[in-house]
Amino acid sequence: MSSIVTIGGGTTGCSLKTAATGTVATTSGTAFLEITNIRGPLINMGERDVTHLSSGKLRDWLATLMDYTMDFEGHFLPDKANLTAQPIITNAIAGTTMAWGITYNDPTTAAKIDFEGFIRSFEPMVNGPDEELMFSCSVRGLTALTLTGFATT
Repeated sequence: MSSIVTIGGGTTGCSLKTAATGTVATTSGTAFLEITNIRGPLINMGERDVTHLSSGKLRDWLATLMDYTMDFEGHFLPDKANLTAQPIITNAIAGTTMAWGITYNDPTTAAKIDFEGFIRSFEPMVNGPDEELMFSCSVRGLTALTLTGFATT
């Protein structure tokens, strides 16, 4: 599955892409339609208490293993095979690992995050009788995050 999603308009907003593993998703995706919200990556760092008798009044902690997820939502259009729903469901069922990329656009730069991961959850939902059919999706990251275009100071 190859994809690009744009949220916002003009020179601002955010885009999401997916592509085959081994590629840089932020530069090699195609249109991923009907996405309304992208959250993440949410980074969680494990920790271990390494406090000992000479630690004093404060505990000593050691960072252990990191993991992260990226979540997104969109319009669920099951009758449109070329849109988002069908490829997401197919790849979720297959457990396919894909390259993912988020581009954050602002007037001066396009910062990017690239990683590989698989779809860990997919849920269609309706919020009420007058609401559109929507979906939520969560991606589990499997590789280190590659950051491009972020300020270093």
